Parts: sequence; structure tokens; C-alpha cells
Amino acid sequence: MEKLFVGGFPPEIHEVQLAELFSLHGEVSTVKFIYDRATKKCKGYGFIEMSSTEVAENAVSALNGTLLAGRELSVRIASKEKSSEEESPARSSPKEYLKVERNSQPAKKRQRRPRL
Repeated sequence: MEKLFVGGFPPEIHEVQLAELFSLHGEVSTVKFIYDRATKKCKGYGFIEMSSTEVAENAVSALNGTLLAGRELSVRIASKEKSSEEESPARSSPKEYLKVERNSQPAKKRQRRPRL
């Protein structure tokens, strides 16, 4: 199975509609949209799992940059994004932190104003 990142679709699109669009290029296993926790509205991106790498690559080449309800879709293979980040030399080097020494004097407490 191969996971695809799909972004840029309109929030009024449903999972079934996107699955139907991608199923034209191969078998779709799962569709997951990402929703805003506070508003419960779709953020306009999600993930689709397709049956094989070949099918996923065909879907990417066919659907990346196409218009859906007036918006341009961004489609790419999600697992390749993750592996390319892990392989980058900037990510593999250990993080260096700036050492900050605390002042030897205790911090002053803020005085509260009386309630009226």
C-alpha cells in the first residue's frame, strides 16, 4: 500500500467523492480528511491509501495540478516526503542548544493588586 498526500481540495468535498476520483486510477484502500478540532470543518487536505506504488504513482501523475471545484489539487506520495526528510544531512546532525545560565538572584514575585 502507498499513502498519498492530497491538498487543496474544497472543504465541501466529501471523502466518497475524492475516493471516486482516485479510484479511476486504481484501487483506493482508505481516505482520511484532516479536520479542525475547534470548528470541525475540513482543512482542505488529507491522505489516501492506494493498493500499490504503481497505482499511486499513476494517480499522482494524472491528478497533481488538476482542478476540482475551482481549486488546484496537490497530490504527492506521502511516504517519499518522510524518507527524504530523514535522509537530509541537516536533520541527521545532532541539535545544538544554547546554554543559558540563570541569574544567581531569585526572581522577584509580582505583587497582586487588591480586588475592588
